[in-house]
Amino acid sequence: MATYTPYDWSPGDTITAARLDNLETSAASAVTDAGSLSDVSHNVIHEKDADTGVTIDSLLIKDGYPRANLGSAIVASDTLLASNDTAHNFGGGTSYTLVKEIKVPAWIRSATLRIKFNLKVGNNAYIAYGKLYKNAVPWGTEQTEEDGNYATKTEDLAGFANGDIVSLYVKTNDGGVGAYAANFRIYGTITTEAADITDPWLAPLTDGL
Repeated sequence: MATYTPYDWSPGDTITAARLDNLETSAASAVTDAGSLSDVSHNVIHEKDADTGVTIDSLLIKDGYPRANLGSAIVASDTLLASNDTAHNFGGGTSYTLVKEIKVPAWIRSATLRIKFNLKVGNNAYIAYGKLYKNAVPWGTEQTEEDGNYATKTEDLAGFANGDIVSLYVKTNDGGVGAYAANFRIYGTITTEAADITDPWLAPLTDGL
């Protein structure tokens, strides 16, 4: 690769043929060097119009962002993204126990999820409890149900991202009374298109047991 030293030209200097020749030579050298580069790093990618984009080395860059690097965002909505519906019969216990899980895909960089599940208690003289967790850490508000018929619990929760595990834990207020959980579902709208990334929602990790 050629090297060059730009002419040290200060405001107010007299324009001469020699200075113009030097400027032309420096510009030509810079263009030659840029054309020979195989890898280029950028600190800034300027934002483009919504319907434009370029492809560099098979990486689609659209809306000013390399999608494979930044991934997509999700906002809570009623659009179904993933489900783990099989009914689970929790045999009873006063400590929270994992019954269902869904993993957030790797291409999600940030997400606020609308999470729904059905809950009922085996004996309506007692109480069933359900709580949503993120990566085995309590994340949602404790939900309760005192009816033997399923009731749908809904909560919008922020702070999820690539690879996070969304989990449902249940318990009852009596070790001898069971509870049932079903239709564990995640809803949201993907706000950044991810057509060039093929990692789908993964199969449920815990499905009915």
